[in-house]
Amino acid sequence: MKVILYIASRYLFFKNKRQAINLLSLITMFAMACGSGALIIILSTFNGFENLSMSLQESFQPDLTVSPKKNKQFEASEELYQQLKAHPNIESISLVYEDKVYVKYMGKDILATMKGVDASYFQTNEVKDYIIAGDTVLENEEYSFALIGLGLAQKLDINLNNQFEQLELFSPKTSSASSSMTDNFDRSYITPGGIFSVYQDYDDKYIIAPLSFVQYLKSASENQVTALELKIKNPSITSTKEVIKSIVGDGFYVKNKRELNETFYKISQIEKLVTLFILVFVLAILSFNFIGSLTMHIIEKEEDIRMLHYLGLKSNQIFSLYMFYGIFQGLLGGIIGLIFGLVICAVQFTFGIVSMPGSGTFVVHSYPVMIYGSDIAYILGIIFTVSALASVFPALRAKNSIAVNQK
Repeated sequence: MKVILYIASRYLFFKNKRQAINLLSLITMFAMACGSGALIIILSTFNGFENLSMSLQESFQPDLTVSPKKNKQFEASEELYQQLKAHPNIESISLVYEDKVYVKYMGKDILATMKGVDASYFQTNEVKDYIIAGDTVLENEEYSFALIGLGLAQKLDINLNNQFEQLELFSPKTSSASSSMTDNFDRSYITPGGIFSVYQDYDDKYIIAPLSFVQYLKSASENQVTALELKIKNPSITSTKEVIKSIVGDGFYVKNKRELNETFYKISQIEKLVTLFILVFVLAILSFNFIGSLTMHIIEKEEDIRMLHYLGLKSNQIFSLYMFYGIFQGLLGGIIGLIFGLVICAVQFTFGIVSMPGSGTFVVHSYPVMIYGSDIAYILGIIFTVSALASVFPALRAKNSIAVNQK
């Protein structure tokens, strides 16, 4: 085996007599380098966008959310609140009432989701860091104010400087026998107090208002809520979730951020897998150069192959020799490309050279990248597999050439 590895390495690093074969070998290695470099750059950029999207989504969400399994709303008793508050790993608790509303503002209208929150709400998430106009004050002694997502604010053409214009909110009554459409809806007014921009899905959907205002609009009692949002001191302590489950009982879901975004995670993984398959397919097409290069090398080395056979190498060993040579050639080109790709990603991560189109309106100014060790391992495995498969046919040709010469 040492002899075979030595000969394979000699073939790899020493030039052939014919310049065309040397050039074809370099082109083959260059193709593998381009393929592996493109793989790590594209996957790292994909990871960067996925990580950015998740961080933006999770900034709107608490560490844990308690919601009923059957009904939309439930009674958050003082006893339940105190039991949760007494847990040493719970930092803060926010009472939330969330429901759909129909919104009208200065002749424009839209369907939105209104989220009623208490005074502890901004302690359970990072929404206050994404307020681009106004502030977190949702109510004072005289008025209630609403924080509006940027997408909704643009569609409604919200003017925060005009305090005389208010949002007109409509919510369907739970029971009404009136034939008039207006009598089937509860109506209330609230003043726009600020605009937030977290993530497009949330910006186009949510209006944040005081809990008491939403409860009044929905004709709900003081203790009726749709969810409890919890801030955890140490999220790494997984037992906290199980303890909370035992406190609230079997009639409630207790979900962390990942579970709340389970669909997004699955879609992201599927998108990444499809992207990986496409890039592997491109790499497989590039491997045809590999097959041609090895075949030409074997034709040029037929005399050497016969000489090695006369010196004692068996046909299976000749097959192994060219398998190793092909794998070494593919891995060398792939590793060189991988190193260049990693350097490009590192430069982009550090200096942000490639800017995002329209970066003035986006949350980041340059393309985000995130390098995962698992991606590097996958790429090396893919290069090894493609190189090995591409080497099989030329290696069989070398093996069979001995049998033909013996005849």
